[in-house]
Amino acid sequence: MAYQLSSDDLVEQSQQAIDQLSETFHRQFVEIEQQASAGASSHISISPELGQGSINLWQHEQLLISEQNFSFNRNTQIAEHAFNDLCFISMNLGDDIHFQSQDKQAMNQSRGKIYLGRSAQGDNFRADVGEHAKVHAFSFCFPRALLADYFIDLEREDIADNIRSHKGSGMLREVHINSRQQQLFQQIRNNSFKGKLGEMAFRSHSEQLLLSVLESLSQDKQRITPHISQQEKEILLYARRILLENPKNPPTIPQLARQCGINQDKLKKGFKVLFDKTVLQTLTEHRMERACEALKTGDMSVAEVADQAGYNNVSHFIATFKRCFNKTPGQMREQLRIYLPD
Repeated sequence: MAYQLSSDDLVEQSQQAIDQLSETFHRQFVEIEQQASAGASSHISISPELGQGSINLWQHEQLLISEQNFSFNRNTQIAEHAFNDLCFISMNLGDDIHFQSQDKQAMNQSRGKIYLGRSAQGDNFRADVGEHAKVHAFSFCFPRALLADYFIDLEREDIADNIRSHKGSGMLREVHINSRQQQLFQQIRNNSFKGKLGEMAFRSHSEQLLLSVLESLSQDKQRITPHISQQEKEILLYARRILLENPKNPPTIPQLARQCGINQDKLKKGFKVLFDKTVLQTLTEHRMERACEALKTGDMSVAEVADQAGYNNVSHFIATFKRCFNKTPGQMREQLRIYLPD
């Protein structure tokens, strides 16, 4: 990735400094990224007419590590362009950053959190940075396959699959920075060794920090919840009503998506976010509720209950019912009869 900076209200001299900073960062980022040898690094200072701070880059084997620590004298826009298809882990140590992708997708980063995300080659992003707002991020950039391998080693093949299959740019997971990670970051910042020993200490602390962050990101409870707009919510609620109207002959996912005017991927992901269930799980749960009601109020046979719930195969119905309630329909009927009042 590389950054460009711009601001409509900067004087010409400051705009020239912004253009120069952007060009320098882009050139050095690409040069560092293309170097295969570990230990390559670059330092870019923010000129006084722009603000204060610096951007640092380090190449460590297949990892590209960066620290951005700066603020601007005026309101400034950061425009980010992804020159490569990369995954990143970013620790936000400064103020909240509100990024927006070219397709209006929010990629916000809150203070005190770590984010796992992906930038797709060719995508553009922008963020408005307020006057004197603190931008401070420490980031690791990876080839997608490398990061997927790390999560496989952590026995999280589901995360690895998500990294490999995720299309476009976006945030995948988030976690709060813990005290151990803060301590490791301070050891990186306060490295007093010089030369080869300094490089050794930097690699050691960076690897320990990365290990700690990967372990934190591998925890299930830290999964990031995508935002759903009010319009998308209304479409998904409408889709759910259509899905459950006729459980004996429900629409397929492609049919449902076409009927609701939404693509299949958004439909499936939207169900998981809004209802915390897949489309199939939503339908199955509704069918099981109907089956329970039929067992409770009528004298239909199990085959008739299965048919009313939308199952042509009685054995499949019984297996699904038992998986949901840990008892067969016959056992459930007996239990309901015992507890129903006369």
